[in-house]
Amino acid sequence: MFAGPLTIRARFSLYLIAVSVFTSVALSAAYYVVEKHIDAEKLRGYLTSFAATAALQVDGDLHSRLTEPSQQSGADYHRIRDRLRAIMQANPKLHFIYTMRVNAAGQIIFVVDGSDPKDISNLGDVYDSAPAFLPAALRTIKAPFSDQAPYTDKWGEFMSAYAPIYRSDGSLEAVLGIDMTAEDVTASEDLLVYSTVAVLTASLLLALLLGRYMGRRLLAPVTNLKNAAEKIRSGNLGYRIEEAENDELGSVIQVFNDMTSKIQDTSLLLEEQVRARTAALEESEAKNRSILQTVADAIVTIDGQGIIESFNPAAEQIFGYARAEVIGRNVSLLMPEPYHSTHDDSLRNYLQFGTTHVLGRVREFNGRRKDGETFPIEISITRTNISNKVLFTGVIRDITERQRHDSELEAAKVDAEQANKAKSGFMSSMSHELRTPLNAIMGFAQLFEYAADLSEVHRDTARKIYSGGKHLLGLIDDIIDLGRVDSGHLALQIGPVSLPEVIESCHTLAVPVAGKYRVTLHFELSGCDDAWVSADPLRLKQVLLNLLSNAIKYNREQGAVHVYCSPAAAGRIRVNVRDTGNGISAQQQTQLFQPFNRMGKERSNIEGTGIGLVLTKRLVESMGGQLGLVSTVGEGTTFWVELPHCPPGAVRAAARPAAGAVAPLSRLSGTVLVAEDNLLNQQLISHQMNTLGCEAEIVANGKQALQAWQAGHYDVILTDCNMPEMDGYTLAAAIRDIERTQGGHVPIVAITANALSGEAERCLASGMDDYLAKPIDIQQLGSVLARWLSQASGAAPAAAVSAAPPAPPAETPVANAAEQLVDQATLQEFVGDDPATQRHFIELFLQTVRECIDGIHQGHSSDDSQQMASAAHQLKSAARLVGAAELAEICQALETACKEGIWQQIDGQIAALEGLLKPL
Repeated sequence: MFAGPLTIRARFSLYLIAVSVFTSVALSAAYYVVEKHIDAEKLRGYLTSFAATAALQVDGDLHSRLTEPSQQSGADYHRIRDRLRAIMQANPKLHFIYTMRVNAAGQIIFVVDGSDPKDISNLGDVYDSAPAFLPAALRTIKAPFSDQAPYTDKWGEFMSAYAPIYRSDGSLEAVLGIDMTAEDVTASEDLLVYSTVAVLTASLLLALLLGRYMGRRLLAPVTNLKNAAEKIRSGNLGYRIEEAENDELGSVIQVFNDMTSKIQDTSLLLEEQVRARTAALEESEAKNRSILQTVADAIVTIDGQGIIESFNPAAEQIFGYARAEVIGRNVSLLMPEPYHSTHDDSLRNYLQFGTTHVLGRVREFNGRRKDGETFPIEISITRTNISNKVLFTGVIRDITERQRHDSELEAAKVDAEQANKAKSGFMSSMSHELRTPLNAIMGFAQLFEYAADLSEVHRDTARKIYSGGKHLLGLIDDIIDLGRVDSGHLALQIGPVSLPEVIESCHTLAVPVAGKYRVTLHFELSGCDDAWVSADPLRLKQVLLNLLSNAIKYNREQGAVHVYCSPAAAGRIRVNVRDTGNGISAQQQTQLFQPFNRMGKERSNIEGTGIGLVLTKRLVESMGGQLGLVSTVGEGTTFWVELPHCPPGAVRAAARPAAGAVAPLSRLSGTVLVAEDNLLNQQLISHQMNTLGCEAEIVANGKQALQAWQAGHYDVILTDCNMPEMDGYTLAAAIRDIERTQGGHVPIVAITANALSGEAERCLASGMDDYLAKPIDIQQLGSVLARWLSQASGAAPAAAVSAAPPAPPAETPVANAAEQLVDQATLQEFVGDDPATQRHFIELFLQTVRECIDGIHQGHSSDDSQQMASAAHQLKSAARLVGAAELAEICQALETACKEGIWQQIDGQIAALEGLLKPL
């Protein structure tokens, strides 16, 4: 091929070209190997990172509730599935995304498939073509991982990554998987092949050029390249070749150095990601350990056989055991009898039948320390499943100090109540003892004042005695009222009150006093025309008269008092009493509402006790109002009273004709439909209707009432508001809807036991015309019926729906015990003073008690708080009817506890109820 021997230069050039070609091929191969490794690591790292991020967005506690195939149509399944779909839509390279768990048989089952519209599995489907390594890996997974290479199953060839899904307590719930098709993986490899071929081609061209033009200078650089390739192949990715001159060889070296830099940067990035994820996991584990070790409550975990598996430091402190002493032993060693002997049976019954009153609630029990001491605890128990193993975690708190504090509070409350009773008794006794001699003093003084044979001096003395006695009587009344307010025994008749009428009546009474002190009164009521407030009318008048009296007495001569209304907070009305006196300094205002503190006025000739303003403030607050003042020294003082605005429905009820307009028990004519579910109330209304002369049809709920009204004619409908099947509000709304299309209007009157604010508006909003509060007084009932019944002229009084009550049953111990609960005065007020009728209603009351107690016990045994609340409400209504105040109070507390789901209070009120009714 060559004509003669080659020159050294030619031989060296050929050798150099050969070496260059070899080096190019080696570099290309190294590039291919390294880039393939990098791409594979990047792809695995990307899949692993994406799987870990997606798993963190799945609620493990919500996922744990997906156990049955039927739940695939439920909201919990759709919530998780939609989240997975959103994750998948964010990356079009993903082919499948799903969650799995390993069942007791060691099979992988699918739970949620988020691969829409490529759904491949349903909840509970078995992954029967899973790679052999996967079941074991999913049972022990602690960190995300991906496949080393694509694998093939019945759906195709994929590259997959997996990440654990945890519950809130840190236990493993399931595994999230994502799949990328093998085509996407091989596409990356194909691209790498093309780039490697391109690199090889470029390297060969470069080698040829170098061999042709720079053969003399290739030996040292090629040696450097060879050495560099060997170092890189041995793992020294930070190695760099010293750059040569700025020529082709220098460019090759620069490309080589850039390539090695890229390899090193990618390696460092992967290492940093691994370190960051490892640190995050270590931080999470450390945080969980720190919480477990430092929490103040004891945390104990047991398995399905009751064997203790974990015992935190707080548990060691509370129970007195070291952790090593209890791990592996039965948890019953922490329980006194009877729980110690029955715990294992209770646990087996729960695991077999699933019935318990403990899980998911905060309950109070007794615990036992290592030294045998029994102490009260509060415990909350939750169940978890980890790798098909049932675990129970109890959070336990020692409540010894809390119960001691509660006992002290209860004792203090009893002492306070006894003190209040003693105070009330003292006030009553003092009132009697003082009023009796004072009555004689004032009576004789008045007689002396009008005696004809008395001198003017003696007559003036008698007037002073009478005036002093009257002042002393007012002082006694104020002290008695103040004591009643403080002890909560002041009876207030809160209801709708016309504010202008009360102010006008105070004006009339204040005029003589103002004339005595030569003070002018100015009443301006334009700001409260036709205004109604919720208050006790007598006490409201007492409040305004006291403020007027003070404004007059502490005014300056020829001064003025202005009474007017002004805007206040929403739902309230303000009445102002402004004087032109000397005003009250800021320091004096701090002492203004102290009893018997007249702030220096005790040395003046102005009469006063120093408690009138204190009483006034407390009366206003007892009526749900507020008392305040604004004062400027030298100019005067304005005292203001704010009271709740009366609901429109209550105003309508108050504005109805007075009871005197209709004889309380006059015979009425009309047909009345009564919807009432309580048997005792049914009998009462039937008895009252019979007395009033009305014909009544009684049904048990709103549904029956609606059917009866559609089938017949009634002049008035009386309906309870709280009934089964259909309540009174729904009944009224349904009747009004029908009337809008068919015409007519039947008066509907609510009979409700709810006296809370807003009840009147709710009744009227539902379409009712009026309402009565339970228990129903027969005079009030007659007044309301007289308002709404159409009197049929000449019609004979209608016969009552029911006959007279049966003869009273024979005396029994149970009946006698029931009479101890009943207030005879209350019973007589509602059913009359006939003994037979009263005995009949007591028997009905006993029947209601038995039925309601059965309903409460049934609801308690089945954890049905709604059933218990309904039975307590019915028993409360019956108790109020017969005046059993203590029973009604317990039923009210039980009803509230049931509605709020506070089981600790439910158990306590049921115990109190059983204790009260034990004689029955």
